[in-house]
Amino acid sequence: MKNAAFPNVISRRNLISGTAGVLSVGWLPSLLARANESEGRRAKSCILLWMDGGPSQTHTFSIPEKEPDYKAIKTQTSGIEISEHLPQLAKLTDDLAIVRSMSTGLNNHGPGQFLMHTGYRSSVAVNYPSLGAIVARECGQPDVGLPNYINLGSSSVPKSFQRSGALGADFAPMMLSGSSISNVKPPIPLREEARLKLLGQVQQAEVDRFRTESLRSHAASYRKAIELMHTEKTQAFKYKDEPKDVQERYGKSTFSSQCLQARRLVEAGVAFVEVNWGGWDHHGGAAEPVKKRSPELDRGFSALIEDLKQRGLLDTTLVIWMGEFGRGPLGGIGGGNNRHKGSGHYAKCWTTVLAGAGLKTGQVVGSTTPYGVEVADRPVSAGDFFATVCRALDINHEGTYEAAGRPVPYTTTGSEPVEELF
Repeated sequence: MKNAAFPNVISRRNLISGTAGVLSVGWLPSLLARANESEGRRAKSCILLWMDGGPSQTHTFSIPEKEPDYKAIKTQTSGIEISEHLPQLAKLTDDLAIVRSMSTGLNNHGPGQFLMHTGYRSSVAVNYPSLGAIVARECGQPDVGLPNYINLGSSSVPKSFQRSGALGADFAPMMLSGSSISNVKPPIPLREEARLKLLGQVQQAEVDRFRTESLRSHAASYRKAIELMHTEKTQAFKYKDEPKDVQERYGKSTFSSQCLQARRLVEAGVAFVEVNWGGWDHHGGAAEPVKKRSPELDRGFSALIEDLKQRGLLDTTLVIWMGEFGRGPLGGIGGGNNRHKGSGHYAKCWTTVLAGAGLKTGQVVGSTTPYGVEVADRPVSAGDFFATVCRALDINHEGTYEAAGRPVPYTTTGSEPVEELF
């Protein structure tokens, strides 16, 4: 069966070979070129551990010198101390780079989320793509058989900061509210052919008539679903098939399960996986809620680092831990209800954590004043952070895509990678 919209959907080889019409895959040549360039070495991938709401840096990885709520404990790395409630991560700091001098300036959730997912402030002029879409475009492989951008633990519909923007539907995320998928088995072949033939005819007629991006996006989503129905790579979603000792190491929390799922997906070749953990907007003060959450964070994050390392994947996988900003280190500081320590939104001085991808880890970048209120040394902007992520993933941060009829760079003008990490 062949038509312009669905070229022989039963044969995956023909499906991805590219034809005219709705499912044209003009992006394949660039993907194939990158695949040829990386022949003989594993392409890099990225796991983003997104702490939605803004986690308190002064209750996790940047315990202040003066008036802390928690004790700072020594770690595997001389000179680095972190929260007493993260003992497993304290054993792995040789594999972590802690950036304590983030300074991004956007204290509201929406703008901050957009900035830390795209590297840009939201604009009506340009439909900026998320980091996941950029990584899918630059690091994704054409023969993986799975989407190259997968979001775990979020809503089924991507928010503005999770979308592929000007890069188009081919790099849009697969959104999973949980950790796995279901109902991807293909129907009886004859029924499948008939249904897809009819769908293809309808879609082609609509494209011929209206030629809009929304129709192409709709068709692209069907193409991805068809690919999933005809690949055995969906086994990567079955994290409960892991040996019991592996599952026990990660633990049973939702966050831990999603960390395990993320490892399985990058092992299967997925370029970018985002794990969403919400509820970090602690306006009543961060001390008690972060103390309760710390065991889950400690166990899931540390298990992921250890697992990737043991499987030889850490050198080619960048792991990022962050939210949209941090929290006010003192009462009365930061946006929103800020009466307590760690309650106000705070983008002036906060913390992110990086691991893997060949970075120089076992170090802290930047420093703060004793109360953690100001950056004392080496401020890192959102643009610099994105340039760092791009370089870690072998992406040219000055590379461009076309939007609104002009080239747009992946990072804002003047952004530079944090050289200490390379």
